[in-house]
Parts: sequence; structure tokens; C-alpha cells
Amino acid sequence: MFFGRIGAFENIGKYARLFRSIRNISGMVSLLVIILFACTRLGYFELGAYQARLGQFLIYGCGIFLSFLYISLLVLLFQKPFGKKLLQPLKSVGRMSLTNYILQSVLSIAVFEGLGFYAKLDFIEVAGYCLLVIAAEIGISQWWLNRFPLGPMEWVWRRFIYGKLERVRPNEASAPSTATRA
Repeated sequence: MFFGRIGAFENIGKYARLFRSIRNISGMVSLLVIILFACTRLGYFELGAYQARLGQFLIYGCGIFLSFLYISLLVLLFQKPFGKKLLQPLKSVGRMSLTNYILQSVLSIAVFEGLGFYAKLDFIEVAGYCLLVIAAEIGISQWWLNRFPLGPMEWVWRRFIYGKLERVRPNEASAPSTATRA
């Protein structure tokens, strides 16, 4: 909320130094915490009963720093022409965030619980699954938003919020032409 109040996201050029500082500090703290966590997991520190608690504290404590790191990296990356081009496909995913959240939740429950893959895949396999889901979300979101102005769950959400049924119409550009050929 602080960054929104000071207008940091509206005038990123003015606050670029702040975002670079956040990136540097959160990156160093995150790296330090990850190294400490790895040392505890590898047994370099013998803390007895507190070993597991320290590991949990480090992982959960690192989350906020990683969040700041990711946000600052994305903000700074978006300031570059290459970054804008790279991040452009995520725009449609953001416009359909509720639909994508529910889609990935249902899909993951079906894959991991329904098909029995829960706790049976290693890190690389889970990472591959996540990348596949993200790629599918990007493609589906772009395809859907080329045809309709809202995602299906966003339409349902608006229906409940505004209390009236808005018809979801195809976008003008994607509607089939009614002109006859001569």
C-alpha cells in the first residue's frame, strides 16, 4: 500500500533507485537465508530439536524478502523494451486471474489427487508441470480474451457484484464477418 500511496508504480522512473535498492537488499537477504537453510538441512548446524523449527523459520521468513525481490525485478524488467516484450503475454493471464486460479487449482487437484501423483514426483517433474500449466494459461487466456472481453469466472464475479446479468459478447475483432463475398 505504501508504494501505491507514493505513486511508485505510476512513476517508476522517479523511483527506480528505490526499486534497485529493494532488489539488492532483498536479494542479499534471500540468498543468505537460503544458504543458512541449506546448511541446516545438510547438517552443518546441530541444533537438536530446534533444527526443524529453524528451517521452518528460515523458509517462512524468507518469503517476504523473496516477494520484494520478485516485485522489484519485474518492475525494473518492465522498464526495458526487452522486458515489456517478454512480460506482455502475462497481461492476459492477469486479466483472467480468477479464472486461471480456479483452473490451476482444479487441474492440480485432478492431477495430484485424482491421478495419484501427490508426493510421487521429484522437484524437476513438479517444476515442469508448473511451467506447462503456466504456458497453457498464457495460451488459453490470450485465445479467450481475443474472443471475449472477460474471463468466464470474472463474468460470474461481476454478475454477483453488480446483481445483473451482463451478456458476454464476442469482441468485435474476433466476430465472424457477416459480409457476403462478391
